[in-house]
Amino acid sequence: MSRVTQDPLAIPLSGLHLIEASAGTGKTYAIAHLVLRLVLETGLRLEQILVLTFTEAATEELRDRVNRRLRQARSHFSGESTEDGLLANWVADLPDPVLACARLDAALADLDQAAIYTIHGFCRRVLRDFAFESGAPFDAELITDEQDLRRTAAEDFWRRRMGAADLGEAVWLLGEFPKGPASLLDCLGGHLTAAATEILGPESGRVRAGLELLRELHQRLADTWPRVRETVAELLRDSPALKRNIYSTGAIAEAIGEMDALCDGPPATNEPKRLNLFTPDKLKASTKAKATPPEHPFFDLCSELKALDLQSLAQARRAGLLAEAIAFLRSELERRKRERRVLYFDDLLTQTAQALAGPRAEALAAEVRKAYPEALIDEFQDTDALQYRIFSAIYGDSLKSGDRIGLYLIGDPKQAIYGFRGADIFTYITARRWAEKEGPIHALDTNRRSASGLVEAINRVFGRVQAPFIFERDIAFQPVKPGPEADREPLCIQGERAAPLVFRWLPLTEANATKNGRRITADDARAAAVTDCARQI
Repeated sequence: MSRVTQDPLAIPLSGLHLIEASAGTGKTYAIAHLVLRLVLETGLRLEQILVLTFTEAATEELRDRVNRRLRQARSHFSGESTEDGLLANWVADLPDPVLACARLDAALADLDQAAIYTIHGFCRRVLRDFAFESGAPFDAELITDEQDLRRTAAEDFWRRRMGAADLGEAVWLLGEFPKGPASLLDCLGGHLTAAATEILGPESGRVRAGLELLRELHQRLADTWPRVRETVAELLRDSPALKRNIYSTGAIAEAIGEMDALCDGPPATNEPKRLNLFTPDKLKASTKAKATPPEHPFFDLCSELKALDLQSLAQARRAGLLAEAIAFLRSELERRKRERRVLYFDDLLTQTAQALAGPRAEALAAEVRKAYPEALIDEFQDTDALQYRIFSAIYGDSLKSGDRIGLYLIGDPKQAIYGFRGADIFTYITARRWAEKEGPIHALDTNRRSASGLVEAINRVFGRVQAPFIFERDIAFQPVKPGPEADREPLCIQGERAAPLVFRWLPLTEANATKNGRRITADDARAAAVTDCARQI
């Protein structure tokens, strides 16, 4: 794994670059300085340098930082001193100060045109500015909420399923989704978003075959049970061969009641709790030594039902319905939005990705690269698979073309494990391995936000653990250095300097101990931690 530690001055201004930046190591500073370098060293206009992040607040912060960086550089050219040694040394090495000042003045005049967007905002511009290449509608209205559309589509799906259902299917649907389409929508969760992966249920023919076999067995059970009920009950109650700690009076009564309910109702995929008490295998296993278990044809019928593995069939049945619902809702939402000529935020990503995989993909990618030959993606660890597909489709093949094209992926790989904003850790790993093939991985290695004691303590704690983030090859812990002014204003509490990192061991008490010896549950531990935190405050 190639990995070098660099400041933003040393990174080449073309090609693919992954810049790993832990918290407090100057990620935003690095982005602002890279923009400054691109303006002065390449002559690009601000509107040609694409800077993407995830929130509107972050875009405003980046816009402000870029503005300040450009003004700092311009002030330094005007003779004003700066405390930023990095900036001063870099400015001193520029070959043509007059040209640099002219480029800075132009950039400052065009600051409102800076291409600093959220990812959704960028996709909206692509669809709007390159409508011919993308095939996007010219006059689509952007909506901020599609819940009404989702609800009506779910209601339509529900009506169709219930309208075609027999009694058993209807009972099952209402058992799985008590509030009908509202419950169904709750179960679908984020599977309707642009970033959601395709969900495939089990092969429908296999599920149908399993349900058909269940109906057949249920009918045979329902026909047989009334005729043999008393005989079977008597066998289970009176057999001297059975172990009574298993076939107790209460267990047998419960099993009989469950069988009554099973045979009186429609076929169901929820297995009766005591079904195994009617199977030959359970009877044999519960028979005393040298005794013969009771036998009856009804027990063999119950064994056939047990062999169906109703739990797996129930899971497959539910998964199949959810996959069908997802496919229907996605298609129906797309149709309804197309008819109304509206787009939701997620549609901006979906349509951009589709356009970059469609018949005019090459022309669209070329036009986007022409408009934005350099792109910096902030918080890259929060990128999902769909967003990554967009970036790689635009810039991927061109990075080796010899043209001045640059793609900079900036983020903290350790944060990828949290899955913020739908991020996918494996997307980050894929991008990292792509970047490794192009050159070394860059890193910012100085924490300028935290006290030196905290930085050293974190290095010590995580440095002692092999593969603390599981994926050792791709997300390893890299120690960082404290900044030169890390301890200028130490944290003090009541006049005493606070310890930078404290481990608190909470005592196990009768209040938070469980019945299982000295083990406590996560809820117990959380309650104890909250109480202790409140006491410390």
